[in-house]
Amino acid sequence: MKLRAVIAVLASAVLLTGCSTNGKLAGSAAVFNDQTIPMSEVTKQVNEARMQIERTDPASISKVPTLTEISQRVVERLILVNILTEATKRENINISKSDVATFRDSVFAQYGKDKIEAQLVSQNGVSASHVDEFIYLIMVQQAIMRKLAPAADQTTQTKTLYDFLSVVSKDLGTRLNPRYGTWDPKNLSSVPGDLVLSAPAAPAAPAVQ
Repeated sequence: MKLRAVIAVLASAVLLTGCSTNGKLAGSAAVFNDQTIPMSEVTKQVNEARMQIERTDPASISKVPTLTEISQRVVERLILVNILTEATKRENINISKSDVATFRDSVFAQYGKDKIEAQLVSQNGVSASHVDEFIYLIMVQQAIMRKLAPAADQTTQTKTLYDFLSVVSKDLGTRLNPRYGTWDPKNLSSVPGDLVLSAPAAPAAPAVQ
C-alpha cells in the first residue's frame, strides 16, 4: 500500500468564531450531557498543530490549512473521542496502548515518521503528541465495524458504523459552540455557521524547486 493510501486510511479511516453564552457552552467548545470540551484545550491543540506546521519541511505538505480549518478538525476529533469512548463501553471494545503503539510503529517504519506526521498535522490538525490518540480512534472504529457487521462489505460496514455512532452522539446530547458551527450527528462532523470567525491562513509553503 502506498503512502497516499495509508494517509487516506489514517485521515478518514471511515471517515474518520463568536462566543456562546448558553449555559455550559460558555467557555466550552462542545457539551455532552454533563461533560464539556474546554475551548482552552482546543486552543492548545490548534497552537500545537500550527507551530508544528511552521517547523515542517514544506515539501512534505501538499496544502497548508488555515487556522479555521485546523480548529474545525481539532474540535471534530475531540468530539469523536467522547463519542467513541461511550461506544467502546456499549460494545465492550478494548484497544490497548500496546495495540496502538504496534500499529503506529509499523506505519512509521514502513512509510517514515516525518512523512506521516507531516500529513496528519496538515490534513487533520493532529500534532505529533496526539498521533497515538488519532490512531486509537481509527482502531476503535474498525473494531466497531467488525463487531456490528462482521461479514458485510466495506460500504455496509461504514454505514453501520455511522448509524451506530450517530445514535451515540444523539444519546450524549452532543452540542457544539456556535463559534465552531453546529454539530451534524448523521455525518459526525461540524457545519460552519454565521458565528464562525474567519482566521488568517497559515503561511503558505514555498514552491518546491
